[in-house]
Amino acid sequence: MKEFADSKQMAVAAAVIAEEKKGKDITVIDFTGKSVLYDYIIITSALTKIETRAIAEAIDLYFKDFDTKRRIVQGTDSGVWILLDYGSIVVHIFAEQDKDMMLRGLRPVTSDRVDTNYRTFYALEELWSDIPRLDFSSLSEAEEFRKSLGASHGRDLTGD
Repeated sequence: MKEFADSKQMAVAAAVIAEEKKGKDITVIDFTGKSVLYDYIIITSALTKIETRAIAEAIDLYFKDFDTKRRIVQGTDSGVWILLDYGSIVVHIFAEQDKDMMLRGLRPVTSDRVDTNYRTFYALEELWSDIPRLDFSSLSEAEEFRKSLGASHGRDLTGD
């Protein structure tokens, strides 16, 4: 069974997979040395609940090939907010809008406006605003991972 070199490589892999599956506004928060619970938190959005599920399934499927124990997966039934906990990294995937909840009149309210964007409503990035971000997109690990992902799909994801 394959192994990730470290939690940073896991975080980069999850972020690149989310990017490949149309994840939007991907944020990787670097808790290394700041938390005993995890090293990285990845937060991303998707336009629909179908896309949130696709991102979660792709990450989970890829991680099954590695010696990585999944602790928790929650939210796949609703697809509004999916949580994947792999121990050293945690992935949050938010649907931008939940039309079902809007139709039933159940929507989060922030200040004076109705907000159907759960990522904005829960504001995890603001909660951890003092924790550094990892700019995964420009890392050499991300480029290598994109190329390996592209090779396994028969194409180069880098656009070259």
